[in-house]
Amino acid sequence: TVFLNLRSGLDTVCIERLDGDAAPKALLVDVGARRSMVATVGGVAMIMALPPLERRRVTHACLGALRRADAAHREGIARMLQRSEAAGYGLNCDDITPGISAIGVPILDEHGTPFAAISVAAATKRLDERRRTKILDLIVSEAAKLHGRLGLGPGSGAPGEAV
Repeated sequence: TVFLNLRSGLDTVCIERLDGDAAPKALLVDVGARRSMVATVGGVAMIMALPPLERRRVTHACLGALRRADAAHREGIARMLQRSEAAGYGLNCDDITPGISAIGVPILDEHGTPFAAISVAAATKRLDERRRTKILDLIVSEAAKLHGRLGLGPGSGAPGEAV
């Protein structure tokens, strides 16, 4: 399943969801859903694109304001944040929902600020490291295309991209 999320303060809002043939039934994020940035791989991808001081401030604020449903996943959110920090993009490996993994990359505005993210979620068994690398390449490319279509200048802000 592919998601396009926009940043709204400390939250993300899902504005597009495209399900594939093997879309996991456990995915609860529909179009219009609002979640804390730390509770979705797309939101975490946007956080990872922030300067270090802003990243810490946003992460702390998000963790302090978790909704009840998201707070139940606090340990998984911490694992996803740590894993994503090491990877340099949003990376969830069974961290929030057992059996579901996801990767996400940010889309930056003309000032280098993340305002959106593209992410892909799938059953963990379908998102092994080799396939994850292939999908990461695809979503980095799509993030760059969206960035260009919006007339935001060179680069997408995705991992390894110059802004």
